[in-house]
Amino acid sequence: MKKIRCPYFELNDLERAYHDKEWGTPCRNDRKLFEYLMYEVLQCGLSWDTIIQKRAAFRVAFERFDFEKIARYGARDIARSFKFLGSVTVYAYMQSVGLVNDHARFCFRYRELKEME
Repeated sequence: MKKIRCPYFELNDLERAYHDKEWGTPCRNDRKLFEYLMYEVLQCGLSWDTIIQKRAAFRVAFERFDFEKIARYGARDIARSFKFLGSVTVYAYMQSVGLVNDHARFCFRYRELKEME
């Protein structure tokens, strides 16, 4: 039986796997929360597919998203990294870490996550 999922995650296998296993799942791990926030900031102006494909490189570039190490970055590096942090980015972050369930109501994940509440 074919799973019916949100149509905006049907581009390729990586996006489907992200949708099916991660997007919208409640997260309480501080490092993972920071990682998702950084992906949303980095995504500004890029396709989400680009971010998904480059996740391994981002993990290396950002010290595996160790926020204690990143806190020691210089002021110029931090200002550049958070240049695009605004309400749209924050809402997308809230979707990705499960603070809101924005899966389409016909999507199999909508029901799974609703049952977790």
